[in-house]
Amino acid sequence: MFFASTTAPSCSAPTFDRDAQAYQGWSLTRVYFDEATQLQSLDPVLALLATLRSAKAVRGQMKISCNPGGPSHNAVKEMFVDNGPYNVVLDRQTGMTRVFIPAKVGDNPALLEADPRYVDRLKAVGSPERVSACLEGDWNVVEGSYFPELTHARHVIAPFSIPSGWIKFRSMDWGSAAPVAVHWWAVCQGGHRA
Repeated sequence: MFFASTTAPSCSAPTFDRDAQAYQGWSLTRVYFDEATQLQSLDPVLALLATLRSAKAVRGQMKISCNPGGPSHNAVKEMFVDNGPYNVVLDRQTGMTRVFIPAKVGDNPALLEADPRYVDRLKAVGSPERVSACLEGDWNVVEGSYFPELTHARHVIAPFSIPSGWIKFRSMDWGSAAPVAVHWWAVCQGGHRA
């Protein structure tokens, strides 16, 4: 069994890379990793997949836990969260499965009973985006974003076929701080709603 832990809130990637390399050649059946979003990259965690093996046919399993926010927030969101809760995804390239199991502070009644002021402390962690991430498990928040009022629930619609009669066009911005952005637009015609 392997437990990755650290005493520092933000650790350098080379340290965790070396830690993961120290387990090369091991045969583990379970790997548990806490606060994966605090790593600079998920590479050290993924490297530990090579240790999941057994000459006795014991099925290996890795469990990763974390909170929204941190350097690997987007990587975790893309790999797990964006697939939807409880949706087991088969990786066609590797044949492995992964699943996102969401949890919020309210899902831990023992903690709330033992420490009833914990929610109050979470409400005080900083920006509204950080509070939403901590209290609601909101992976769509972007702390410090230019348009903090944008929300997934209000501003994202399910994909649909754009009617042929709608006006369609593109716009482009070369950008100064980051390279190019291309926007594809469709103008709703005749009061049609998606």
